[in-house]
Amino acid sequence: QRCYGIHSALSFLKARRPALVLGSGGREHALAWKLSKSAEVSVVFVAPGNGGIGNSYGQAEPFDASPMVNVDLAITGPDFTDVISFCRQHDVGLVVVGPEQMLADGVADKLREEDIPVFGPSKAAAQIEASKSFAKDFMRRHKIPTAEYQTFTTGGLDAALKYID
Repeated sequence: QRCYGIHSALSFLKARRPALVLGSGGREHALAWKLSKSAEVSVVFVAPGNGGIGNSYGQAEPFDASPMVNVDLAITGPDFTDVISFCRQHDVGLVVVGPEQMLADGVADKLREEDIPVFGPSKAAAQIEASKSFAKDFMRRHKIPTAEYQTFTTGGLDAALKYID
């Protein structure tokens, strides 16, 4: 596939492969739905998925879509062994990670270590979304305008209250 969804004359020669979307929210549903429209995707597995995603694998689908299927899959780090096993068992061609917490836990790094194609930033890069303290320190360090802030640790309630007064 070329840019902007334009397929080359030889695109049909590529084998269709499953995709796996990790997450359960509306964002993941939208990602799964769009992946289901790809001519290169045979089925979109969504773990853990949600009620809006049907379990239609093996049933008639619209001619322009691949089935989307919820799968019960343990997505636990630091090894993510169930995710890796599922990808190998089902010959998954692409994993798309939705929730930032999974990215912050290192799922994309682990999949890359196992040579499984994944769309999502590394654990280090995901910190900018997962940790507001990290993001604010990053912005200050690189002189990116942001509101004033202070980070407080557990037990620092008095200091936090004094700061906001």
